[in-house]
Amino acid sequence: MSFVKAIFIVLLFSTAAYAESDVYGVIEVGSKGIKGVVIQLLPKAGEEGVGMEVREELKPENKTPILPSATDDAANAVSAIFGQITQKFTIPNDHVFIYGSSGVAQNPNKSELATKIKEKTGRELDFIAVEQEAQFAFDGVVPLGRRNQVAFIDIGGGNIKGGYLEQPEGKLNTFEIPLGTAAFEKQINDSRGETPFLEKAEALRVEALTPKIRETSEKKPGLINLKRVYLAGGISFALSTLTRPEQRNAFSRLSSEDIITFYNRATRNPDILFKPDLNKITNATTKSEVDADIKKIQSGMYSLNGYIAGAEILKALSTELDFKQKDAIFFAKNAMQAIPLGYLHKMLENPAKKQSEEDKI
Repeated sequence: MSFVKAIFIVLLFSTAAYAESDVYGVIEVGSKGIKGVVIQLLPKAGEEGVGMEVREELKPENKTPILPSATDDAANAVSAIFGQITQKFTIPNDHVFIYGSSGVAQNPNKSELATKIKEKTGRELDFIAVEQEAQFAFDGVVPLGRRNQVAFIDIGGGNIKGGYLEQPEGKLNTFEIPLGTAAFEKQINDSRGETPFLEKAEALRVEALTPKIRETSEKKPGLINLKRVYLAGGISFALSTLTRPEQRNAFSRLSSEDIITFYNRATRNPDILFKPDLNKITNATTKSEVDADIKKIQSGMYSLNGYIAGAEILKALSTELDFKQKDAIFFAKNAMQAIPLGYLHKMLENPAKKQSEEDKI
């Protein structure tokens, strides 16, 4: 069993008191925003070793670090979250790790961003490769009994990434397409001139996005051949919540028809995009949770153009990877936490290499 799997099953509900020295902070500088989590190490449990659990998720800062004009805002947002983590939880500075996603790592302003974050926090900005992101997420999301059956696809702000296990060796075969929601929205805006955003988005889906997905699937045939797809990322969260709000499990079942519904609402009828049918939800607590998620999606994640860009990505993936023929498509909620947990494990596993140049891109 992988180390991240243990996170979700080992002592998650323990009420024992732990030393503050076993509490860490992780800040993710993603293409579409800044997120922070406080993570508690748990006592050793058999062969699984140290487990972890998220003690608190801090309110994210919706900045866009991939835009050169947003470098100062992004660094200030990191500094603000860093301050919240160290002060509220009395965590020493060297117990807070900051990493940039693979999407941010590919942008020309990354050195300037790292310098400003170091000035404000005293901590290095580490950049992780797409292969690492994919491994962390895959291990933390895909159930052991399904590992040989699943193509994992994480739609981030800067890129689309994921992978599947090659047989018989069982090695994760990763992929990356450098057009996530924020990056695709930026490409549309940069090239559209006087053309309406939606018109240019549809054109670039055909001209730019679809060929990249097709090229990737030709090199990674498991993306088409495997019959189960697990989706992750902010736009997948929106897709699941706004088309299947009654599903509150770790895995929410979706279909290619749900993607078409989401696409049509985002591009043709945005007035009803954030008004899903909640009649199937009878539990008041669950309905309140769904309402909170809808408000978060509507006001704190993307602009309408961002949802259009994300819908174009989902439609292109569904068409090119033949989602209609899949046995099952799921949104995996655990992917939201798997990467920071996996990153912390990596840093604690080899202290001598913490924030070292060898780990940087």
